[in-house]
Amino acid sequence: MKKGKVFTKGQIGLVVMVFVLAGAVWLNTKYSKQQENTKYMGETALVGSQSDNNATMVGAEVQNDYFSKATTDREKAYKEAEETVVELLKSTNGEEKEKAVKITEQIAKRKTDETAIENLLVAKGFEKVLAIIGDDSVTVVIGSEGLLANQTVQIQDAVMSLCDISLANIKIVTVNS
Repeated sequence: MKKGKVFTKGQIGLVVMVFVLAGAVWLNTKYSKQQENTKYMGETALVGSQSDNNATMVGAEVQNDYFSKATTDREKAYKEAEETVVELLKSTNGEEKEKAVKITEQIAKRKTDETAIENLLVAKGFEKVLAIIGDDSVTVVIGSEGLLANQTVQIQDAVMSLCDISLANIKIVTVNS
């Protein structure tokens, strides 16, 4: 060691790393305490402490009506699209016929994928589920008052395992039950 040097570069680096580590531990404890009071993604809070049984019954009926109506509307839209494609197949030849066949295949794939997503989520414990597949997104409607983070991940995982879609294009909507 040379005269006049109190600390070497290695010792200074070690001291800096210890301070950085101490700062990281301090920040971790500070923010983990704040997160105890935060909500999970999709979690809802009850706004008002008064509730009556009639309001609860109406809410349950609205949810049941929503899922049955949405399923009926979806099936009706698919039938109309299929009828349009069938008419197109009957009236055209060549290239237009190939386009109509591709549209029919897309409709069939969407219906199959939506049913698969719904069945998988029901198997994972969600009671009311409706999957809607768009051109580049999937929307999943869940009958729930709120979702915990692990439930959101379960839904995203189910959709991604069955459809070739990115996480950013998955939307999860809850309908109060």
